[in-house]
Parts: sequence; C-alpha cells; structure tokens
Amino acid sequence: QCTRYLFKTMRAIKSGRGKVDKNITTDYMQRYLDNKHEKAAIQFSGDLYDPLFFMRAFGHRAAYLTEQTLALRDDAKRSWNSLLVELYRCSKAHSQYLLVRNFGMAILKDEKLNSQPALRQIVQKIFLLWACHTMEQESADFLASGYIDGKQFHLLGSKVQEIMAELRPNAVALVDAFAVPDYLLNS
Repeated sequence: QCTRYLFKTMRAIKSGRGKVDKNITTDYMQRYLDNKHEKAAIQFSGDLYDPLFFMRAFGHRAAYLTEQTLALRDDAKRSWNSLLVELYRCSKAHSQYLLVRNFGMAILKDEKLNSQPALRQIVQKIFLLWACHTMEQESADFLASGYIDGKQFHLLGSKVQEIMAELRPNAVALVDAFAVPDYLLNS
C-alpha cells in the first residue's frame, strides 16, 4: 500500500496534471525533483548536529528510490512481483524519512523539550545516533542517490562511535527510561 501511494504521488507530481495535495511526502518529492543533483553541505563532524541535514538526506533518498523503482515499473515494464525487493526498499525509506522528520521537528520546534536543555541534549544525541547509524546501514542507497559522498559517509561512522562513547555511561538509565521489560532485554 505504501509504495502504491508513493508511485501515485510521484506520477502526479511529475506529470503536473491533476491536483496533488501538499503534504510532507509531496514536499520531499518535489524538493528532489526540483534539484535531483543536490548535495549535502556537510564538511565537518559538527555539521551533523543539524536535524535539517538528516531530513533532507532521508527525503532525497526516499524520492530517489521511488523514482528509480517507478521507472522500472513504468518504463521497463517490470512486473509488480519482480520488484518486491525494490518496493520494500521504497516503503522502508519513506518510513525512515517520516521517523527522521518527526524526530527532527521535535528537536527543532518542541517548546517543552527545548525548555529543558539537559533533556534536549540527550534526545538530540539519541536522534543523531539513530540517524547516523541508519545512514551507515543503508549507505548504498544514500551514496547512490548522490546526496552524500564518500568523505561525508565516513563522518557518519565516526559520529556513531563518538555518540556511543558519550551515551555509554548513561545507557542503563536511557534503556530504563523506555520501560522495556527486563525479560525482553534478557537482563
């Protein structure tokens, strides 16, 4: 269902015909279509603290995968079943974009969170760890989309190690804060 919606939306935006409701999906797709060759502006490890970088990177990747898979379906006339792996990757990329966007917007705009600097710092580190780790795990997609290059990719891996070292002393308290039962953690 997710990929059918992504295909329908991408087709509508590309054709310019019909009414396309403006929403967060159309926003990232339109941004991608307006500048497919956009590059990330990060040069240093400190640049990774900007949630907008991650929102743009995940959106660029999701739109790129959607466009590439849609071309296989529409232009190359591949069957739906022959594209199941690609369809899954599109859905996963879109879902990860939604997570990054919601998490990033909370860091940028949530007044309650931003009124508590210590909590905001921890939440931002958890966000950064998840986003960098996810980009590292899904590196082929991010590199293929062209939004990041090899040098920028290496910054992500270094940042994952750095943040894990920073969070390690508080790991037990952070896990306890999520209230995951001990039997699920095997502890």
